[in-house]
Amino acid sequence: MYNQELKTVGDPETGFQLTYMNRWVDMDVWCDWREYIWDRSPVPERFTAGLSSELKIALDNGWWHLFLPLHFVVQHEGGQNMSVPHNINNNFNGAAGLAVGKLWKNYNWTSFSCRAMWYHQHGNADVPFSNGWGLYPEFLFRDKHWTLSASYWHGKNFVPLLGSWHYSNLSANTPGLTFDRTRVITLHACWGWSPKEYSHGCYLRFYGTLYHYLPSTGTFADGTTKDYGHRTQIAFGAIFQFFPTVKLH
Repeated sequence: MYNQELKTVGDPETGFQLTYMNRWVDMDVWCDWREYIWDRSPVPERFTAGLSSELKIALDNGWWHLFLPLHFVVQHEGGQNMSVPHNINNNFNGAAGLAVGKLWKNYNWTSFSCRAMWYHQHGNADVPFSNGWGLYPEFLFRDKHWTLSASYWHGKNFVPLLGSWHYSNLSANTPGLTFDRTRVITLHACWGWSPKEYSHGCYLRFYGTLYHYLPSTGTFADGTTKDYGHRTQIAFGAIFQFFPTVKLH
């Protein structure tokens, strides 16, 4: 649902955000307004809105945890009072699932999760399918410095609105190319460090991710098809995050 690289390469968001957190629930409701309709303007309005929430249940005095995530994203493009013909397009992503986590006595963390995802398009968007789905099981391990994960993605007619295009059934590089199914095995490793004196505001992370695509069939805009075999891609990089704070008293 969410591509973490957008934190560093995405455009700044303009809109509003409401968050609520307690012992049982984390909730984030937001709207990112990209374009506003001006009178007789040829530019359509564009905005993205979403809900990200998670129900948290602690078991066995906090050593075991159960999570019920629920996510929803909508992208709107269109509007009224425009001086040129236009379409109104609405695209939706949704996800729900279940996760079980274990906190060990040395404070290492392991979890297994499985999420079902959904895509829907309404309007005249230039997308060859209007409904799609995906399944995403993942195993994760985390300690003081390392985060390791292994996951599998199986999607059909799915388009991630804010997620990684590695999991899309619509090609990000070739216009009109679609895949009958997208199956990806992903291995991810990240090492992070934070100096004690800035432990809540300064982070340095090095990461590497391996994507292995299982065989699929692609269909081009002219109707021709091509079989794709096993393919592997590797990405790596470094992230430095700094969150300045000012003490008021």
